[in-house]
Amino acid sequence: MEWKSYENLNIPNEVTDSLKKQQGKYNLVERLIYFINEGKYDDYSVSVLYRDEKVVALLVHTPPYPIQIVRLTINDDITSLVVKELIHKYHIQFGIAGDKTSTIHIANNIYNTWQEKSREGVYVCHEVNKDFQTVQGETKVLSHEDYDLIKEWYRKSMIDMNLEDELKHMTDEQEEKLIQQWIEDEAGQFFIKDGVPVSFVKYAKVGRYFAHVGMVYTPRKYRKNGYAGRNVALITQRLLNDFEYTTLYTDLNNPTSNKIYKEIGYNQLAEFIKILPKSIN
Repeated sequence: MEWKSYENLNIPNEVTDSLKKQQGKYNLVERLIYFINEGKYDDYSVSVLYRDEKVVALLVHTPPYPIQIVRLTINDDITSLVVKELIHKYHIQFGIAGDKTSTIHIANNIYNTWQEKSREGVYVCHEVNKDFQTVQGETKVLSHEDYDLIKEWYRKSMIDMNLEDELKHMTDEQEEKLIQQWIEDEAGQFFIKDGVPVSFVKYAKVGRYFAHVGMVYTPRKYRKNGYAGRNVALITQRLLNDFEYTTLYTDLNNPTSNKIYKEIGYNQLAEFIKILPKSIN
């Protein structure tokens, strides 16, 4: 088996093809590689492990976020090689993320002690089953006039998602670039009630075959009214008109949101975990 490192936007098609076969399970890594190839990341590391010219594992890091780990084939030899690659070539103090069983096993080999940062459900939808039509309101596409509001909601959503550390590491320039890109791509949708924005959801298109729904945010005073569920259902239906499926991540510690997404038509593919070190081996 052999590791290959990729830079200068030259990640080959066989890498994305191997992930596509997983039908959305590793959609975050698919999105990262897609955006790396589009030149949207300046700081990144990508390592791919091959066995007989077949992709069996990947490591993708876009600081300040945790290192994403993908094991497409599970055996002790591959795990050992992943551990060695992480220790020798990656800044493991940023933490690691991936499917629960694999990530915990790897964490036990690279950290003396560690803590669970978050538990997330990986969901995919091929058809909307429920769109919450009884929730009254209308939608509005994100535009330049919404910059200040979406910047405020972005920060609050990061805190809600337990991503304060990542937010602290982000520069003002990076934050502005991110939000301006959403606006230019019209990649977000507000739900409006009586002329007031009450909920927001953004999405990212990945190639021609799937789109990811993310940053589902409703200010506390507007919650428990069904606005987020209605907004997610509507954006999902719109995206499914153009893509094979949509994906999203959920906080598994929030049973209410998980129930709503399942009602919409999302099915859980996996449980992913983020791990941060307390001390490093």
